Amino acid sequence: MLSPLAWTLGEIGAEEKLWAPQELDVMLRGTIVHDVLEHCFPPDCELPDDAEISTAIPTYVSNALDRCAPWLLDDEWALEHKNLMVEVEKSTLAWAQFLRSAGAKVIGTEKHLQGASPSLNIRTHGYADCILELPDKRILVVDHKRSKSTNRIKRLEAQSDLQVTLYKEMLLNPQGDDALDLRATGADSIIAAYHTTMDHSVIVSHETKHITGTQAVSGDISSTTTSLLSERIKDLTVGNVPLNSISDAHIFEKEFCITPYALDGNRLVQAFMVDDQEATE
Repeated sequence: MLSPLAWTLGEIGAEEKLWAPQELDVMLRGTIVHDVLEHCFPPDCELPDDAEISTAIPTYVSNALDRCAPWLLDDEWALEHKNLMVEVEKSTLAWAQFLRSAGAKVIGTEKHLQGASPSLNIRTHGYADCILELPDKRILVVDHKRSKSTNRIKRLEAQSDLQVTLYKEMLLNPQGDDALDLRATGADSIIAAYHTTMDHSVIVSHETKHITGTQAVSGDISSTTTSLLSERIKDLTVGNVPLNSISDAHIFEKEFCITPYALDGNRLVQAFMVDDQEATE
């Protein structure tokens, strides 16, 4: 959505390959937190208590690192490993507290979803981090984000969400033999949610009845991005690859409340940026 050129280069395997030293960056931290939350709270199992969670955290973190960053298990990374363990434990205990207070049951983790997107008029698929069932049978489709709630709320209020909105559409319009089908639940009973692990908040897109431990953002949360993405899809369908303008990064950050990583860190995309006048011609 942010850059049709960046997407196209990625699809054909023409992305810039840069050497960089190993580091425990934001993306890797988020991956580890996701992994631990997935394995600590498997579907259809009784929630562990805090003592059980704290005891299991070292094993879950070590297993996650073994899968995606085994170098962090070396002695020279001991301090980073220790600090990561503290962060993961806090996030995991806070998530457990939310699940208990909301009476939520985990019914799916890293769940593959596929179906139609009425807002984009295409078929989509993806993996939902977590699907919860509340005591009143409402469903929360949750995406874990290693961020703070203030930024996510601003983005939702700017109607710039896309991810959990598409998840909800796929649940209501499933396609495929193994697609998760929640049509019988009803649109009003499927709620899109973000769990921001840095401040342990849960933000929901709407609610007909309050959910303990959540903050609600009412109204439309996605029309700005779905409108833009629909235009991008139309262009790409006929073989056009729109180039980014010089001011796009500022627009995405200020108006959409989206950090434009696809633009800021991509020298190939930056090399083909046009001025604003050319972009409108």
